[in-house]
Amino acid sequence: MGHDILVDMPPENEKSARVQISPVSPGAEDTKMHIGRRRTDPLKSTSREVGYDGEQNTLNTLGKMYTRIRDFNVITRNIIYIVPVAILLAIPLVIFATAAKEARAGGVRLLGLFIWIQVMWWSFWLTKAIAQTMPFIFQFLVGFVSSGTRKYRLLIKAMEIPIAFMLWTIVSYFTVPLITVFDQEKHNRVQWVRTFQRFLLASVAVAALFVAQKLIVQLITVNYHRRQFNARVNDSKLKVRMLDGLLEASLKMFPLNTHPFEREDFEIMTGIDAAQQEISSTKVVGGLAMYTELLQSTVGNITSEITGARSKQSSVIHNLVVEALESKRSSRALGARLWQSFVMEGKDALFRSDVEEILGEARKEEANEIFNLLDQDNNGDVSLDEMVMATLEISRERKAIAASMHDVGQAVRVLDRFLFLVALILLGIVYAAFFSESFAKYMFTIGTQLAAISFAIATTVQEFLGSCIFVFVKHPYDVGDMVVINDVRMIVEHISLLYSTFKRVDNSRMIQIPNIINNNNWIDNVTRSKQMKEQIDISVNAETSFADIEVFKMELATFLALDENKRDFHNDVELQITQCKDLKQIDMTIGVSHKSNWANEELRLTRRNKLMTAILSCLRCVPIYPVGSDKPLAIHRPTKEIVEAAREAVIADQEALKVLKETLIESDQDESTEIGVSSSVNTLGLNVQVAESRRHSRASMESRRSASNTRHNIGVRRAGQAPDGLE
Repeated sequence: MGHDILVDMPPENEKSARVQISPVSPGAEDTKMHIGRRRTDPLKSTSREVGYDGEQNTLNTLGKMYTRIRDFNVITRNIIYIVPVAILLAIPLVIFATAAKEARAGGVRLLGLFIWIQVMWWSFWLTKAIAQTMPFIFQFLVGFVSSGTRKYRLLIKAMEIPIAFMLWTIVSYFTVPLITVFDQEKHNRVQWVRTFQRFLLASVAVAALFVAQKLIVQLITVNYHRRQFNARVNDSKLKVRMLDGLLEASLKMFPLNTHPFEREDFEIMTGIDAAQQEISSTKVVGGLAMYTELLQSTVGNITSEITGARSKQSSVIHNLVVEALESKRSSRALGARLWQSFVMEGKDALFRSDVEEILGEARKEEANEIFNLLDQDNNGDVSLDEMVMATLEISRERKAIAASMHDVGQAVRVLDRFLFLVALILLGIVYAAFFSESFAKYMFTIGTQLAAISFAIATTVQEFLGSCIFVFVKHPYDVGDMVVINDVRMIVEHISLLYSTFKRVDNSRMIQIPNIINNNNWIDNVTRSKQMKEQIDISVNAETSFADIEVFKMELATFLALDENKRDFHNDVELQITQCKDLKQIDMTIGVSHKSNWANEELRLTRRNKLMTAILSCLRCVPIYPVGSDKPLAIHRPTKEIVEAAREAVIADQEALKVLKETLIESDQDESTEIGVSSSVNTLGLNVQVAESRRHSRASMESRRSASNTRHNIGVRRAGQAPDGLE
């Protein structure tokens, strides 16, 4: 219908711009003998088509020449369409102008009729050309006044056919006198000419009606996309460009398919889990060999490249980033590669100075912008988890924008069809009003019948209009958003004009709710929210003092300020005593601010569990008593003096055991006693040795496991290592 005019960044459709090369995945050596290798001949495949009867339709030499001329440019294509028909229409003109001058139809010379037909044929293409040039004329003229109105050029371009049809009907109406140009005295007396002119005047009104219908649809589309998607699309493009710059710098320091990023590069290229497929370094090298030559030729020193090579490099890197963002696995691998290549060796966080050092002084402003986008919690550094979450969020947002645009496009098409149906009904009324002089007499009867019908379809019309307002005006959610409706957490799966489909978070059930019902509901959009605050209600014993409550508040604030929690929560705690019920309990509300919203359910649950256990631990440490209990809800920790006394007692027991062993060995007792004691001592020594061996073995295993787990959680960039030529 031509209404999707502002969808300028469909994330799912960018595959056409990527480099179409298939990597050699594991198992390719086993399957390459089971696929065909014959290639099709492009010349032969385009010249032969199979007809409906199964025979091949082969283009001959004349057909090939016609195809080449037609596809040469726009001018030759239009000449092929216009000139042959104009020549055919000129034959009757020549005949009626020479051999049959007096040939008439309904009292009018046929020469004038065919002159009008010839004019109509040329005016059809002329009005079409005018409609095609109107967007450029509008942009040229209005662009001097305000650059913000240039976007409406797309609106005029989408309405090319309705505008051309309306202009053509106007020209047709005003050129009707050409039919009677040789019969001026009969101009107002020929009945069929007058009827035909009235028909053309009605056609002008109908054409204007369809232009208005299309204009309404296009204005809704333009305003909707500008309000809902323009900011999201621009933000998504900015983040993708950020990843482009980071990947460019990363590839300059650690070229593709080099240590230690073989596995990450494989997952970025293919989206396949390298560990699950048991890919060795040799297989990874072989699988990425074809990519190495391509990217090494484009990702090199910028100072040694010409402008065209620079453009090619940016295009290849951008396509690589876009392809990686299409799956979760490759998005995680991309985030891990960028973070590890930027972080200094042995460090566990990315700092602003690292980004500035790598990008150089010339791009310091860009480095600050990139770091601000990554550091969402504003704590001054970026961890590996934050980097991976950032790439996953960019991937999710691109897919959500594409899905939302598709669903809204479907809704606009439904609205367009409905308005087209209304326009068809009005079309019949317009033609009836122009051709029937007594039509006005029946308008009262027709109006009465329409009023009776309106009572039967009132509910449907109300639902339709309410749904249109809900989707295009209010639009409280997009596809992929997490919303809360009637205290139920759900994820938006599909948006139609009359209904929306959701997936419940708690049980993954699919729910379809009419938009007219949601129009009257309170809808909390979690995804569109910024940093959210969580409030937890607890009840404690009425004997709890104000000092204990303040100590509890400080303990919880101390917990939130820890290094492992500063990325998740703000360290300010809001504590409010809401009420005291029957003087038996104190109801308190604890408010803690998260550093993100709750759109990620898994992350929200992890943080909430951590917070709940911390609250319980702080209550035990104060201690604070539960409601209706005389015993404290507390686990008393031993004091420092008790711990030191216990440690000294253990040391004393060990010294006593050592003295006992030496005494027993040196003493000269009887053989049975000596054997018994020796056996006990040896057993004790053996047990100590076994315990020590097990402890060292366990420590060694834990050390290896910790090293394995932290191999990907620390940087690999060495001091002074930065890409050359980035400035």
